[in-house]
Amino acid sequence: MNLNFQAGKTPLTSRQNPVIYLAVAVVLAIAAVLLGIRFIQILRRKKMESPEYIEKEKTRPTKKKDCVQLIEKNKLNPEYKDILWYICKKFEIPNILYSINSFDQLDNCFREAYISLKENGNQKLINLLFRLKFDLDGVFATSVVYSSTHSIPVKTKLKLILKKSITVMSNLIENEKNYLTMEVPEAFLESKYKPDELDRIAFTFISKTGLPYAFITRFIRWQKQGEKTYMIVNHTHQLMTKTQRAFKRKNVNEGCVFYSAKFKKDEKGEKYAEIGQKEYTAKLMNISGGGCCISASLPIKEGQFIQLNFTACGDTVSPVGKIVKSRKTNMHGVFNLHIQFINISTEDQNKILAKVYGYE
Repeated sequence: MNLNFQAGKTPLTSRQNPVIYLAVAVVLAIAAVLLGIRFIQILRRKKMESPEYIEKEKTRPTKKKDCVQLIEKNKLNPEYKDILWYICKKFEIPNILYSINSFDQLDNCFREAYISLKENGNQKLINLLFRLKFDLDGVFATSVVYSSTHSIPVKTKLKLILKKSITVMSNLIENEKNYLTMEVPEAFLESKYKPDELDRIAFTFISKTGLPYAFITRFIRWQKQGEKTYMIVNHTHQLMTKTQRAFKRKNVNEGCVFYSAKFKKDEKGEKYAEIGQKEYTAKLMNISGGGCCISASLPIKEGQFIQLNFTACGDTVSPVGKIVKSRKTNMHGVFNLHIQFINISTEDQNKILAKVYGYE
């Protein structure tokens, strides 16, 4: 096979062939275009990284494509696109890709949006708004992760986890350089479960954005100040984020009542809850759109159903729930019942969510 190909009869005529020059020109043109594109990309990147450009991007109004980009980037529910765009447009929120980090500002906009939607009575849209709010809080929370107990704000409510799954609520009143000062219930000071010096103890708490944390530290001592005795514990850098819930949870301490409940089937074979007549009193300890925890004097077994009545947004809500965990507390004859809502109307759930977010 002869591989000595020539465009002309001689090397000289081959070099003079216009096809060769055209091919070279095309190659050079393509190279020039590619270099030009690369140069433009470098200039564009420099422009986008400049403080002036970033500041301009932060302050410009949100565009619909920004909402789509935020949702796709964080793998959120695509159903959020319209409600997020509605909120951004109605309240003229600056570029949401940056405003996502302005927690308080965004929270005020969601509050106003809730009030507006509430007037229209669109319960499904309100429910979607709260779900979007929860997921956006999660996006913000992951960008503001506590790395040490030094970062925990004063007045944070912390749950002390003791042996046999007994829990005690405490209040952080001082966060000093070398220690944390906790206020605990007076009854706990007389409990046999209270820790000794240098005992390892565990706490859980929920950050402002709703992200749950847990940490283990050492108890230092009890400290008397006036008529009160406080718990002094060490700092730690070993904070762990806990599994996120489906809804934000709020600690409360208010009265509620509950009734026994049984599920039966009607003539069409559809389930309904039959509610008992006897009323029992309890304390509502925490609440979310998906469940709650109550403190009661009855050792109700796990797996049983009850209907709760408590106040949210000035009205009585009555969700039916299943007891998924029952734990004895450090107080005699008192049990913490953890309840998962399994039968709740969208309207009642929205009222609970408004209570949780402080939109009442």
